[in-house]
Amino acid sequence: NAEYGVKSELYRWSAHDYMPADSIPYVGYANKAANHMFAATGYKKWGFTIGSAAGIIITELILGNKHPYPLVDASRWDIVKSAVGVAGIQVEVAKHFIGDRISQTFQTKDIEDLVSGEGHVCKYKGDTVGAYKDEQGQYHLVDLKCKHLGCRVVWNEAERSWDCPCHGSRYDYQGGILHGPTTLPLTTYTSVSYTHLRAHETGRTLVC
Repeated sequence: NAEYGVKSELYRWSAHDYMPADSIPYVGYANKAANHMFAATGYKKWGFTIGSAAGIIITELILGNKHPYPLVDASRWDIVKSAVGVAGIQVEVAKHFIGDRISQTFQTKDIEDLVSGEGHVCKYKGDTVGAYKDEQGQYHLVDLKCKHLGCRVVWNEAERSWDCPCHGSRYDYQGGILHGPTTLPLTTYTSVSYTHLRAHETGRTLVC
């Protein structure tokens, strides 16, 4: 950032946080029947603050004291409060499940315009695929269908990964798993050079 005299960016940090349906963190016993297992999650991007509080809470429980803040009890279950949040999440999932299929059909870019380190949506042999051009000029093609529940993954330019906007699964540019809930990698096409792609398109123009 020129304003602060930064000449180049050496490292980048990002976070992928769990968001509870009722917007309240889960801290305490993971299961009421198991007093030796604890959970602390759902910080909703407030990790420094809530993480510190979670340490205090779990320390009290280990010492045999009562949970000091029952509101964030990890073993709580309030279907009414959670229902609204879950419904909102499912609406968002449906929007991506349908909308991304439509938008990705039209948001294409000529493969010749891809620069090293860039990923985008392509049409390849009639299929809509994800393409990434590596530093050696090779193209890595993946099926955009997430292996979790079938939403379309989108390119994450900052981390050079294919991310699912529905449930958070993440894949590297070669389709390998970076983050669940998926348990399977993306379907991939053979990594080839641009010249090879053109030669095997039998006269058709490959766009990305």
